[in-house]
Amino acid sequence: MIVRYIDPSVRVVPAHGKDIILGSLDHLNARELASCTFVVDCDGEVESKWRTREDIVISQHRDLDIDTAVLGGGLRHAVLDYVGPMFESRRESEVFTARLIDFAMGLSGTFGVAADAARSIPDLPLRLSVTDGHRRKIELSDLTSSSRWVSDLSIPSVATIIDELADALSWNKDNITKVHQIAALGESKMCRMHHKTGCDKCMIRRYSGGHTFHSFLASILTLVVGTSISEQEIARSIRVGSSFASEEWDVLKRLHLRGIHIGLKYVDFGTLN
Repeated sequence: MIVRYIDPSVRVVPAHGKDIILGSLDHLNARELASCTFVVDCDGEVESKWRTREDIVISQHRDLDIDTAVLGGGLRHAVLDYVGPMFESRRESEVFTARLIDFAMGLSGTFGVAADAARSIPDLPLRLSVTDGHRRKIELSDLTSSSRWVSDLSIPSVATIIDELADALSWNKDNITKVHQIAALGESKMCRMHHKTGCDKCMIRRYSGGHTFHSFLASILTLVVGTSISEQEIARSIRVGSSFASEEWDVLKRLHLRGIHIGLKYVDFGTLN
């Protein structure tokens, strides 16, 4: 998505994860570092030593995909395209679209708190066993109460998500208790932006990853509309419909300022609204 806004004269090199990018900094000399800028996903947290560097640009939300969904406007258009035919008036469809997006964001963020807590426990599975010893990522439909949540557009608690994950993945009682304890600490963190605990907006910002959100939204729309919609389809619809003004996305603003600092044109303003 971000490549769309980068000036054609800039060479963009895709990487394979934040850790690889940050780890590579120790192997570049001063001249190489001066001519490079690194764009990374926050993934929930980035060490403070990286946050102060001008050559590292960090996503506003957990990753660049969620930045696009939350900030780019394509999410609303994508959902409205799917649910619009269910309603007689534009007003009704827009109200429902807003409710559904809030629900999908909240559910994805709540799931993210539970999943992050589980990832902190070594060898605790977060992938579901399938045939031939293979595992796949957990999906919304694997959680037994998911259809009711979607029907009511009601966001379950983190504790409820953990219990449903435990059932789906056959966690033992000790691990379930540990996940609950770790997740409670995550929920109690004070958000820097709004200075409060249990902040819904910051839960989405910190814990809702793009792949999970796209997967959950596709599942939600499939249940609501009654037609199968894939994660790839919804992700593509959001990207195609998204656009940014120059002041709307911190990533673009920081890239522009970094380019000015080192004498390069990073952002192609002709592609911005």
